Order: sequence, then C-alpha cells, then structure tokens
Amino acid sequence: GGEDPFGYPFLNLIRGGKQKKFGHRAARLDEMLSPSDICKMHSVRWLCYVPEHAPDALVCANLLLRELILKSKTDVVGDGEETDPALHCARVFLTRFLPSDTVKNALRQAAVEVEGAGKDQEGVLTVDEVEDASAEYGALEAYVDARVAYDRWRSVITSVSPECATPGASMASGSVEA
Repeated sequence: GGEDPFGYPFLNLIRGGKQKKFGHRAARLDEMLSPSDICKMHSVRWLCYVPEHAPDALVCANLLLRELILKSKTDVVGDGEETDPALHCARVFLTRFLPSDTVKNALRQAAVEVEGAGKDQEGVLTVDEVEDASAEYGALEAYVDARVAYDRWRSVITSVSPECATPGASMASGSVEA
C-alpha cells in the first residue's frame, strides 16, 4: 500500500500529487530515486526556508548536483533519464525541490551579511564566494538541461535510424580512408 519500506515518511511527499501532474512515466522514474538522495534534496530545500541560510543552501545545492552528475552514466547509450537514476534525480532536484529564486536570495543575503558584519566574519560566505557559487550553479543546471535534451534527441535518432544506435559503428562495410 502507501507504507514507506525505508522508514522515511517524507518519501511520500515526492509521490502523491506529483504523479498526477507528471504521469505514469515520471512516477516510475521517481521510484528509482534513492531514499538517501531524497533526504539530501529535502535537506537543501529546508535550508532555503530561512533567508540567512540561502548562501549555504546554494553551496549545498552545488555539492549535491556535482555528486549526482558524477554518479550519472555518461558512457552508456540508453534512454537518458529512463536508465540513469542519478540524472533523473538531478533533474527532479532542480525542477521540484529547489526554489527558482535560490540564487537571487543567496546573492541578496550575502550582500546583507557583508553590510551588517564586515568582510572578515568567520563562517560567513563573502559576496565573491556566493557569486562564484551562483555561476557554478548556473553551469550545473545548464549541464543537466543539456544532458536531458541530448539524451532525448539521441533516443529519437536511434529509434528512427537503427544503424546509428551504437557509437563508433561503421557507416559502411568498407573503411573510409583519409
């Protein structure tokens, strides 16, 4: 039934109403998300609730996205998200967990903290560090979007033209000389 086998009641938060919005395919993909990754995504989102934690939320979002990208299967020809739980998890994190104004809030909070406390307060990220983190976040988000778009394109191309299904496959029986 609706009982969570891993003992994480908040796992049901990702399911439920989201399945109706995204359909059966998304529901099946959501089943591939690990409880550990879901816990990390919720933890980063919780940091977004308090404005003072916005810069830290951005840094933690980057750490999680880096981890998920490194776990993704870049060398396997497949259906992208269909066969790559880490890529799907990164996409879910970006689209369903992280507020869209995370970067803006982090930059605003960093400016407020510098004004109020001076530049050398221990444990506070500087504006430059938050700007670097926001640039990294933009790059990670663009990478995930590009990977998803490429995998969808590759899926269409391989379904239309089966001889292109494997990378490095020869186009003709003879070799082409340069």
